[in-house]
Amino acid sequence: MRVSFIITIFVGALLLFLVQPMVGKILLPLLGGTPAVWNICMLFFQAMLLAGYAYAHLLTKLRDSRWQIVVHAIVMAAALIALPIALRSGSTAPTDGSPMMWLLGALLLSVGLPFFVVSTSSPLLQRWFATTGDPSARDPYFLYAASNAGSLLALLAYPLLVEPLLSLEDQRTTWSVGYGAFLVLTMACGVAVLRRVRSGGGPVGADAPEPPAPPPPSRRDYAKWVMLAFVPSSLMLGATQHITTDVAAIPLFWVIPLAIYLLTFVLAFSRRKIICLGLSNRMLNILTFPVLAISARWSSLPVSMILGLHFMLLFFAAMMCHGRLAESRPHPRFLTAFFLAIAVGGSLGGIFNAIIAPWLFDTVLEYPLLIAVAFFLRNRQMAGQLPPAVTKWVHRGLDFGVLAMTAAYVPLYTFLPGVDVVEMERTFFGVHWVVADEDQRWTAYYQGTTLHGIQMADDPGRPMGYYHDDTGIGQVYLRLAGDPRLERVGIVGLGTGALAARIEPGQHHTFYEIDPAVVRIARNPDLFTYLSDAREPPSIVLGDGRLSLAREPDDEFGMIVIDAFSSDAIPAHLLTTEAIDLYFRKLVPDGLLVIHVTNRHLDLGRLVAGLARDRGLILGEWMGAYEVEPSFDEGRFDARWLVMARDLGAFAPLLADPRWQPVVAPDDAPVWTDDYSNLLTILKWF
Repeated sequence: MRVSFIITIFVGALLLFLVQPMVGKILLPLLGGTPAVWNICMLFFQAMLLAGYAYAHLLTKLRDSRWQIVVHAIVMAAALIALPIALRSGSTAPTDGSPMMWLLGALLLSVGLPFFVVSTSSPLLQRWFATTGDPSARDPYFLYAASNAGSLLALLAYPLLVEPLLSLEDQRTTWSVGYGAFLVLTMACGVAVLRRVRSGGGPVGADAPEPPAPPPPSRRDYAKWVMLAFVPSSLMLGATQHITTDVAAIPLFWVIPLAIYLLTFVLAFSRRKIICLGLSNRMLNILTFPVLAISARWSSLPVSMILGLHFMLLFFAAMMCHGRLAESRPHPRFLTAFFLAIAVGGSLGGIFNAIIAPWLFDTVLEYPLLIAVAFFLRNRQMAGQLPPAVTKWVHRGLDFGVLAMTAAYVPLYTFLPGVDVVEMERTFFGVHWVVADEDQRWTAYYQGTTLHGIQMADDPGRPMGYYHDDTGIGQVYLRLAGDPRLERVGIVGLGTGALAARIEPGQHHTFYEIDPAVVRIARNPDLFTYLSDAREPPSIVLGDGRLSLAREPDDEFGMIVIDAFSSDAIPAHLLTTEAIDLYFRKLVPDGLLVIHVTNRHLDLGRLVAGLARDRGLILGEWMGAYEVEPSFDEGRFDARWLVMARDLGAFAPLLADPRWQPVVAPDDAPVWTDDYSNLLTILKWF
């Protein structure tokens, strides 16, 4: 009987955590690939997990064990009507305000009922197992480790096996088959328990009195459980948002923090203690300061080192909290109440990060704040290594240092020498802030730590930064002056609106921008004047660029520019074979596709080269930019632009300058599709 329970709980956990990245990937392109999508998804999943745990807690209160089985069978069967999982809300997200409520509604209609049912399996089956009379039934918490092991396997399998091998359609079908198997396994467990009851082997639920147990947990116990569940949940979400904001919002970077979070559950609730609380406490003393430091400022460290520091801190902080949870677990009679408290804490973490923190803070302050909270929850003893008096003063110094760094996070985050912060705003899509040189020589716009554009006070009509004359996009406009292809241009990504300064009379440009805050910043003449001073006013379309372009007529544009930054990376759905095909349907036969691939952490050039080769297209790059010394005060940045066309004839005006060079894809250049993307193939690890 024990094996059947282990298998069923394992399968349920596998399904529970395979569906999360799958649904997130379905929804991500509809909202421009913004990192906030995953936080809202996690809020929804945590809320449904809480509902599932509450249902399991109430179901086990039924006096007649047969009714527990019958009711649960009906609920499980009802979820079949929602399969296979698909987007069942309107397919277009709202273009004004926050799309959070739309996203939550889409999740509820698409996956709510199946996810709710699967989420009940761990506490419900553990409670049933606790009443079977099995030799292990006195401490059924080892099944929680089995549950989290299944969850961990699912999270690792998704980016490494499921995503590369199965299309989204195949993933949905496979998940539906797995749900059917899970239903059968759960009912088999229920029938086995009922047979044991009828044979006099043991009770289920309240069919027979249980042995005497300790008094119920106190309110203080519940508060402690909620707090110890809240901190790692919020910290995991904060780390995820921080990483996806500075690298890329893709399933891999959702999965790793969540896998670390679940791994600590497995280790904490396993019968053999591998990581002791003392080690976690010591590692928090070591890691907290460097992680706070690299979180507050732009870091030139390799991405592998940045990720390693964040992930190690998350591991040991979660290990400390979950280890203390495991040590304080109650008698099995109160098992469902214990897990309900854990679910409450996890849900509060999601609510805090997804709803409360964006409302309270202009920056992503919740992440360093929770790092500090985890630091103060640690055990302050140093295992007798120092005299008590010295230990006391050492910890006071550490505590003061963490408080000081957390309090200084916002000033440090926005600090640049000789620069004043003019405006700051946080939206669903990120943190926007505008800074100006103290001598009023320039104004610059950042999203998070990514610079989006700059305007010089002494030459406001000249595009600068990534768009100045010595960049690829600047040379395209200069070489195509008077070319009819510039009469209609589509640009995905607005930024400061710098390319509006290149519009000549008789030409029309359309910008596609998903974030209304970016439009407000670019249109504010007190900040930037590229749009207000444009010789021909451009159009601005709110919404995801790819979805908006799909609604345009074919052969509409002479040139399309992809300049949409989500954090420091172009959203993945804008660089797939399907996206490239869409762009060229919207271009005239000799039209040009210009793509901005400047990036600190990703070699997007290899990806674009692979896409060009796969679609039989010509790719070129302006190499003259590397002959010019970058200068922030002169408005020149390092910028890498690639130009794609159907044939060499379309490149003729550019090829007159030998500094335009063809780009040949390396043999291992990746090719992404809407169903497959692998960040590991383009990540700059060192």
